[in-house]
Amino acid sequence: MSFTILEFDAKKTSGFLIESIVPDNVEAEDQKNEPVLGTKRSDLNRIADVLTQASSPNLVISVHGFNSPRTAAVRRFAKQFTSVKDDPAISSDTVCVGFRWPSEAMGAPWKTFWSAAPYFLRFMILLGALLLLFYTVFPYLSTFLPFLAHYPGLRSSFLVLAALLLAIAGTFFLLRTVVYFRDGYRARQYGVPDLVDFIRELDDILYQRDKSANHEIGLSFIGHSMGGYVVTNTVRILSNVFSQASLARDGSDPTIKKIGRKFHLQNLVLVSPDIPAEALMPRSANFLQSSLRRFEEAYLFSNEGDEVLRLISVSANYFSFPTAQRKFGYRLGNIGSISSKYGVIAKNNWNLKNLRIGYRTIADLSTDMYTIDNSEHPAYAFGYFDCTDCIDQNGNGVLSSASRGVAFSRAWFSHLKLLYLYLFNKTDVHSGYFDYDELASIIYRLASIGYARTDKACGGISQLSEKLQIKVLSQ
Repeated sequence: MSFTILEFDAKKTSGFLIESIVPDNVEAEDQKNEPVLGTKRSDLNRIADVLTQASSPNLVISVHGFNSPRTAAVRRFAKQFTSVKDDPAISSDTVCVGFRWPSEAMGAPWKTFWSAAPYFLRFMILLGALLLLFYTVFPYLSTFLPFLAHYPGLRSSFLVLAALLLAIAGTFFLLRTVVYFRDGYRARQYGVPDLVDFIRELDDILYQRDKSANHEIGLSFIGHSMGGYVVTNTVRILSNVFSQASLARDGSDPTIKKIGRKFHLQNLVLVSPDIPAEALMPRSANFLQSSLRRFEEAYLFSNEGDEVLRLISVSANYFSFPTAQRKFGYRLGNIGSISSKYGVIAKNNWNLKNLRIGYRTIADLSTDMYTIDNSEHPAYAFGYFDCTDCIDQNGNGVLSSASRGVAFSRAWFSHLKLLYLYLFNKTDVHSGYFDYDELASIIYRLASIGYARTDKACGGISQLSEKLQIKVLSQ
C-alpha cells in the first residue's frame, strides 16, 4: 500500500489517520509514519469492521490543505474526531478518517535551496555576488587600475546587473520556501492517487464481506484549502466514466451517488477551498461540476479576508492560471455574499448576483466568460456560508478584523492589515474555522448528518448564523 493507517484511542477520541508514505523529497526514504501519542497501528480490515458493525454508517474523510506538516495535521484531526465523538447530535455510526498527504511547513526547504538549484540558477547567484563584490571594491580598484576612472558608469552597471540577477534568484528561492508549488505537486501526484487507492481498496474489502446491495455506506468529505482540490479530483477519478451512473445528468437519480460497490456519496463540505472561482462556470467546471452533482448536499465556507488565497495563492497562480485579465483567477475560498443581513437566505431568494468574488459577482463573471445564467449553473449546487464577519463569544472577529455589529472593511489597507496579522500569528484567516468550536461544529455536523439535522441540533442555523454574523445562502 502507498499509505499507512493509525487508529486513535477510542477512550479519548475515535477515528483513523491515513497517511501517504511519500517523502517530502523524492530521493529520501519513504515516511515511516510512526504512531504518535494516543494512536496505534491499524489496517483496512479494522476500518471495515467498524463500518460493517454500524447500522447506518457514514464515513467522513477530512483532507487538510497546504502548509500542513504532520504535527499540525494530526493535531487538527484529533481535535475534530474528539468534537464529533462528544457531539450528541452526531450518530455513533459516523466514522472519522483524517487523510494526510505529504505537505510540509512554509520555510522547510530553505536548507536544500543550494543543493537542489540547477546549474544555471547557481551561476546567476555566483555572478550576481561577484558583480556586487566588484561594485563594493570598485573605488579601491580604481586606485590600482587608473583606467577604470575613465568609465564612471561601470560601477553603477555592476550594481544594476547584480541586483537583477540576485532578484531573479531570490524570487526562485521565495517560491521554493513558500512551498505552495511543492505542495501543489504533491497534492496532485500523491494526494489524489493515494486517497483514490484507499477508498478503492476499502470498497473491495467491504464488498468481499457482503456482496449484497443492502448495506450501503455513506461517504462524505471535508476538504480544506488545497485539500478541496484533492477531494473533488478524487471523486472525479473514482467515477467510472463508462458507467450509466456517471453519464446521468439528473442529480435526483440515485445511481449518480454511487461510488464503487459499497459507497454512496452524501455530504461535501469545502472550507476555504484553493480552487479557481472559474471552476463554477459551466464551460470550465469540469472536475468540480462532475463531483458536485454526485453529492446529496454540498457546502462552501468562505472568507473574503482570506489573504492566503486572495494574495498568496492568487499571486502564485499568476504564473500558471490561463487568463489575460486580473479580474479572473480569484479562489472559491474568497467568495462573499452580497447581503446586508446575517442569517439564512432561502434558495429561492438568491441568485448569482448575490455572490461576489473579488470585485465582481458570479453573474458578471459568467457573462464575461460567455456562459448562461440558468438553473443548471454549477454555482447553485452549493450552499454558501460566508464567514468573513464571523465573531466569537467576546465579539472579536474569528477570521478577519470584524467585530460585533461591525463588518470587515474591504478596502485595500484592511487586506494588508489582515495579511500582517496572519503572518504574525494573530489572526488565522485561512484555518481559523476549525479553531472556534461553534463554527467548527457546524462544519462537522453538515458533513456528518446534513443540513436538516444540523438545523435541528443547533436550534436553527438561521438564528445561530445571525448570532455568529455569518451570511448563509441555502442550497
